[in-house]
Amino acid sequence: MHKFNKTVEKNHRHKKGDYIVKKIIDGKLYDTESADFVLEYEKDVLGLSHYGFITRTYETTIYRTKKGNWFEVRDDNFYILTIENVKRIIRKYDTDLYLELYEVEEA
Repeated sequence: MHKFNKTVEKNHRHKKGDYIVKKIIDGKLYDTESADFVLEYEKDVLGLSHYGFITRTYETTIYRTKKGNWFEVRDDNFYILTIENVKRIIRKYDTDLYLELYEVEEA
């Protein structure tokens, strides 16, 4: 059972400088000003440099649109998320939030 609207803060916004982050992807507007903030976490991303592979850590924020679509913003880049991705991330980084949003069978 999803209890999203009762749980999520509505006023936290991801800002870079003084502007709101917006992007059109596949003809849909993803806007941090109108979407609900869900979670902020640090994401390690493996990349390639002139010296070989390196891991960079990015401050990453997950949002949910009013129509129920999920996305994350990392370094001003937008990434569309599936519900499975969202559940995995929330379960990993904020167990209490996961338990508020989703029913979990007790062991």
